[in-house]
Amino acid sequence: PSEYDYDFISEGYAFTPGVFVGGTYEINDAISFGLGGRWVMNRLIATSTLDNIQVAPDGSEDFVNYVNYLDGIATNEPGINDQLRNEINNIWIPAIEGAQVDIDVTQTAHGFTPIFSLNLKFSEKLNLALRYEHRTKMTYTIKVNDGKDGSGLYSEDNDSTRADLPGFLSMGVAYKLTDFLKFHAGSRLLFDKAVNWNGREQY
Repeated sequence: PSEYDYDFISEGYAFTPGVFVGGTYEINDAISFGLGGRWVMNRLIATSTLDNIQVAPDGSEDFVNYVNYLDGIATNEPGINDQLRNEINNIWIPAIEGAQVDIDVTQTAHGFTPIFSLNLKFSEKLNLALRYEHRTKMTYTIKVNDGKDGSGLYSEDNDSTRADLPGFLSMGVAYKLTDFLKFHAGSRLLFDKAVNWNGREQY
């Protein structure tokens, strides 16, 4: 026996083109820097259907126990047990089983990323490079197709959905040990606390 059953189909597509423009300047043989920017657009397309929902189709014992639990809460109200059971069997379950949830939405956002870089050549053997990408502010607009909003999950009136791309600072170092052997290492610091993910960044 199963507690519930349903049919679910979901598809999603993401399209993220971008354009980068930048330049570099060499101050001297040891120091050079770069400035640039990247424009990025993100389009997300999501479709899904949830239907053929069945609650406790085989008389699941767990579901029966849950009904008895609800009955137990109302023991001080004479007659409410039968009423509650009647509502569950004749209203709640048919409403759930008869439901179909459809989603067909397109979300679009674009933003600009400032980029800075610095290269330090300490010697013929030692080189250090730094790169900083600023946070990209991404505010998504939502288009609901054919009224398929996931039973109110999505709304075209909500134009403030944020999902920023976090900024980061990366560093790389290279050291020439011999003419045939070089050592490379790198790291990245992600500034994910400075983004706006509609409150999700707090978790």
